[in-house]
Amino acid sequence: MADGGAMEAGPLELVVKDSGKVTGFACGKCRQTTTMMFTGSYLGTDEERLAGARDAAVKHCGPWLCACGSEKRQHWEKCDRCHAADQAEEIEAKERAAFEKAEKVAAKDWGGEYVWSDRFEEVFDSIGELLGRYEDEGEEPPEYVWECEPEKFVLDAKHILESEIESQEVPDGAADHLLTDDQEELQDALDAWLTGHPVKWWRPAYKRAVLLREET
Repeated sequence: MADGGAMEAGPLELVVKDSGKVTGFACGKCRQTTTMMFTGSYLGTDEERLAGARDAAVKHCGPWLCACGSEKRQHWEKCDRCHAADQAEEIEAKERAAFEKAEKVAAKDWGGEYVWSDRFEEVFDSIGELLGRYEDEGEEPPEYVWECEPEKFVLDAKHILESEIESQEVPDGAADHLLTDDQEELQDALDAWLTGHPVKWWRPAYKRAVLLREET
């Protein structure tokens, strides 16, 4: 093994003693080697195989660089900043597509129950109250917000039974005693309970956009 010195951080060559031929490399930082650091792991010319093995040794302990030049995590295609930018761009594209398809209604004509505010992460039943919050924060409101639709709490007998059988580690075959009629009976009981104890919440439907800025 040829060593470039204690301070050398580059890859260390693994050399056949008799021939002097470089057959692979070790990481210059941790001094370890892997299969991919040997030329035999690659196809191509001797130079291409040597380059592939050297590259694996160079990248073994990093730093791993993103196309933008910033350091990234090992095996990640991009750094955290570029990854977050890509996600934000994807979300924005989906938002634009949803807005283009959605029904638009002016705030003054809106008669729904709730709208969702991304900025404040809550629902508002009054456009005036929402605009007041922006005024209090000294911020301009967005072009639009999404109308919400209710989502009801449900209880599914089949899911409950399957989950309980798994969590209680019921022996094989014991669940066979639960017939379809038993499941239907439980579902009827759950539905009856929900009728007397209705639970619902509101979330953006992405179907109707409430325009907050009046056209001039």
